[in-house]
Amino acid sequence: MKPTGIESLDKILGGGIPAGWFVAMRGGAGVGKTTLGVQFLLEGILKYHEPGLLVTFNEPLLALNAIMRNYGWDLLSLQQMGELTILDFSSTEMGIMQQASRLREASLDYITQKIIDAVRNIGVNRLVIDPLNTFSLLFRDLFEVRKELHRVIGILWEEKCTTLAVYESTGEIVQDTKYPQFSTEDFLAYGVIHLQYVSISSARERGIEILKMRGMHHSKRIHPFEITSRGIEIDVDNPILFS
Repeated sequence: MKPTGIESLDKILGGGIPAGWFVAMRGGAGVGKTTLGVQFLLEGILKYHEPGLLVTFNEPLLALNAIMRNYGWDLLSLQQMGELTILDFSSTEMGIMQQASRLREASLDYITQKIIDAVRNIGVNRLVIDPLNTFSLLFRDLFEVRKELHRVIGILWEEKCTTLAVYESTGEIVQDTKYPQFSTEDFLAYGVIHLQYVSISSARERGIEILKMRGMHHSKRIHPFEITSRGIEIDVDNPILFS
């Protein structure tokens, strides 16, 4: 078991995330997925001296760095120091490659190999892929998605690289409704962290829930959290109750 370094998250996880696990982190737009992912990487660097890798598909690096500086996090400085590696696949060229079917296989091989090479050559301990949805667009069908993800997850496990795969999902939890359906990524992952907007009566707030964490005694409740100037802070002691 390895702590994430985010104390409140470790408490609801049951201690942390085992080394080498592939964990899906899903949620809607603006709920805080990218912030939590970057926080996971930075805590690894600052507290445990664990090299991190950020793979970004939607947010250009300069724009992402500007946003993260609101929390006092300078991704470019960490990259220059060699503590954080960033693979930015958000360019217009990347978008063209996704749309061109004749280049789809080449772009997929290129991206996958770049990630694996960084993990192996740099000795990356923590990896964040943001978002996994865009990576999945490079595959021809669901079977190809599952096959390639299964292969990559196996390599990350062998390298003991703990991964948070951000996954964009729609919808929110409303009182007296069922949980959102699980995706292919959820079933392949060892764990699933769900960030959501929770609506109770007329109130609406952010909540985090550990939907799945194989073999671990994690919290089964939805915990409210806030995005502060220091990042994400989870209220461990006061879970959201549906009356």
